[in-house]
Amino acid sequence: MGTNAQNLKRDLQLSPELSLLWRDVLAVAVFVIIGRRNHDEGTELAGIIKTAAPFLIALPFGWLFSGALREPYAGKSGLGTWLITLIGGIVLRKAVFGGGTAIPFVIVATLFLFVTMVLWRFFIWRKRRPTQEV
Repeated sequence: MGTNAQNLKRDLQLSPELSLLWRDVLAVAVFVIIGRRNHDEGTELAGIIKTAAPFLIALPFGWLFSGALREPYAGKSGLGTWLITLIGGIVLRKAVFGGGTAIPFVIVATLFLFVTMVLWRFFIWRKRRPTQEV
């Protein structure tokens, strides 16, 4: 019985890459939900999806072009993923989805997504790197 439980636990564990992808998706979702609530736009699923869509479309390109699939915890991967997601999301929001791109929105998106997509990767990288003894 213990073996079956251990096998199930092992099978349900996400790879580091997939875990990071879900964290990035969650970062975008939290950003959108907080923003919609602060602007009294509601939290219905259709509205959240429409608001998040430009960033969620840009996110896989960030992963692809930043090297995050090879080195998910590398700082350059986090920075690349963040920049491509941010810029791609804002461009798509304006050009395709007809959403606003006011300066305060861009500033908040920049800061929130930086903290939620880059900083934690830095802390994990720092924790995982070998210590150098003097």
